[in-house]
Amino acid sequence: MTLPRSVLGSPANGTKYTSITGYAFSERGPLLPMAAGTANPSSMPIQVDASGAATYTLGEGGANLNGVVEVSLDDANFGSPRVATLPADAVNDNHWQLQLSGSELVPGPHTAYVRQRISGRDPSPVVSVSYTVAATVEQPVTSLVSLMTANPRSSLGVSSYDVSMKNTSTQTIFSPLRLELASITSGERNGNGSKCRQR
Repeated sequence: MTLPRSVLGSPANGTKYTSITGYAFSERGPLLPMAAGTANPSSMPIQVDASGAATYTLGEGGANLNGVVEVSLDDANFGSPRVATLPADAVNDNHWQLQLSGSELVPGPHTAYVRQRISGRDPSPVVSVSYTVAATVEQPVTSLVSLMTANPRSSLGVSSYDVSMKNTSTQTIFSPLRLELASITSGERNGNGSKCRQR
């Protein structure tokens, strides 16, 4: 929507307007005649949409954010809501995010309740999303480490050796660690002289 400055009295840059709201109406049809001087509302326009109230400062090139996105974890009543982070260009980059801390990552099922609150208006309808926090959160670190073997030995048909792991990246790897053996190859030979392989 474009509004000429002349309509607002030709204000200078830096002039601030608050609670600017746009409405969209539809017309039902031609106006019907009034009965005995009483207005007939059957032909009045119907409001079909409305924007949230915004604050606009002339010369800044766009509207200023005038509201927040509230997130409530496991509490549909929003007793202690968290405020989500919005992108710098919330008009063209329409998303939000919320980072959870360790105390909020309790293992088990959870529900996040979300609503929009614009200054001076009632909050938007609440939407919810269910999610589950696993008891353990694992991240593959195969590409970040190298494995080294030492001290090979064999006794009574059992072969063993020591395995050490070194962090070859610049990232921090947190413990505890889980080592998974994907395959093993035996050097023994069967009756026809070929090697046996086990996986």
